[in-house]
Amino acid sequence: MVNRSDRARLALSVVLNTFPALGLPAMALIVVPAAIALYRAVTAPQTSHTWGYRLFLMMIGLLIGGRFV
Repeated sequence: MVNRSDRARLALSVVLNTFPALGLPAMALIVVPAAIALYRAVTAPQTSHTWGYRLFLMMIGLLIGGRFV
């Protein structure tokens, strides 16, 4: 049985294979939030634990997501 997330991943794969020019914007949508969180964590004078936690979750998500693509 194929669930919704598998269907979405397959649909996204078909779209990206059909239109290769969308690959760069798709990567930007994945990397930019992590880059913003990293920037705020490094440059903010008072970094809360929330930003560190979000950054940690984003990095883990990028690591795990990269293994299954």
